[in-house]
Amino acid sequence: MSELNTYLKQLNKAHDDYEAKFGKGSLDDVIPYFDPVNPEIDNVQEGIRILRDAIENNKPLPKFSNDLKSDIIY
Repeated sequence: MSELNTYLKQLNKAHDDYEAKFGKGSLDDVIPYFDPVNPEIDNVQEGIRILRDAIENNKPLPKFSNDLKSDIIY
C-alpha cells in the first residue's frame, strides 16, 4: 500500500470519528479541509490534523453560508 493510501485511510477514520462526535452529515457544507481533487500527503495530513483538532476541542468546523454556497461552481 502506498504512503498516500495509508494517510487517506487515516483521513477516512478521522472523518468517521468527526461524524460520530458531531452527527452524521455534520461535514456537509463544511469549508474544505483538504484538496480531494489533488490529494498529496502533506495536504491529507493537514486534513487529518484539522479534523482531530475539531474533535479534541469539541469545536465543529465552519460551514459555508447559504449565500456563498449558491456561488460555488463544481
